[in-house]
Amino acid sequence: MPQSIIEIRQIPLYTKWFEKQTKEIRENIANYIDKIKKGDTSHCENKRGGISEIKIDFGQGVRVYYIVKNPAFFVLVWGGADKKRQTADIEKAVKIRNFMAANKQI
Repeated sequence: MPQSIIEIRQIPLYTKWFEKQTKEIRENIANYIDKIKKGDTSHCENKRGGISEIKIDFGQGVRVYYIVKNPAFFVLVWGGADKKRQTADIEKAVKIRNFMAANKQI
């Protein structure tokens, strides 16, 4: 049985991005986050630079980028709602992660 995630936090940049999304996108993201909390990480993938991705099968390629502090603690840092911008979105998430690490925020 997969381990359940105990805690998922959002940084303000992620929250700002999330709030700009349509209601449908926000609901889909919330559903995937609930799956992760129950231990279903089948839509999660390690990317690079300490960033992982939740691939949400909706729209034009919705993604949520996060940091795994430990197996039971995720920090949501950025998102993308268009597959075409995936590379740039991952790069932004890596920069956010590096800034947080340098400032001992993670």
